[in-house]
Amino acid sequence: MREHLLVIGASTGGPSCITDIVRQFQPGFPGAVAAMHMHPACVTSFAEQLNRSCTLDVREARAGDVVRSGRLLIAPGGRHAIIRRVDHQYVVLLDDGPPFRHPRPSIDKLFLSAERAAGRSAIGVLLTGMGDDGAQGMLKIRQTGGLTIAESQETCTVFGMPRSAIALEAATDVLPRHQIALRISRALAVESAHSITAPF
Repeated sequence: MREHLLVIGASTGGPSCITDIVRQFQPGFPGAVAAMHMHPACVTSFAEQLNRSCTLDVREARAGDVVRSGRLLIAPGGRHAIIRRVDHQYVVLLDDGPPFRHPRPSIDKLFLSAERAAGRSAIGVLLTGMGDDGAQGMLKIRQTGGLTIAESQETCTVFGMPRSAIALEAATDVLPRHQIALRISRALAVESAHSITAPF
């Protein structure tokens, strides 16, 4: 079985939302890559601030970074982040190509690459933001069998992107932000128990 890969997308209200969620992550959480619609200078400072305030290794993604447990990589502002599977590892590539449906970084592009790299082991989380970026990519993850979570309206600053994913039936779960980390933990625990008890 491939290692799990967590991808997160957010826009308006994203920094505080991501902060609330990743502070709940426990040791052993899957490696994660996030894409947000932010000014490039803001991404760098946000990653540094979050790194100081949580137990994860958080930093702005660089080309060739390996996605591993305990690490959160944040796509640089103005650049697409794409995940490839290389020698049994998930590796981040950065793309300066044209916008893909939405401004760079494209959440859809990140999610679609995660589905190609991890298949049903991909976990997609779509948080607060305007528009519909990420909805199509999340749908692909769900269709492949991965866990997909949209933030519910009650905790969204702007309910645009999650609403679009829900309308497409792309979300397996719709949850307030304070329940998202726990839902992922429970899903991983169930899958781990099944793999231990599965017959050879």
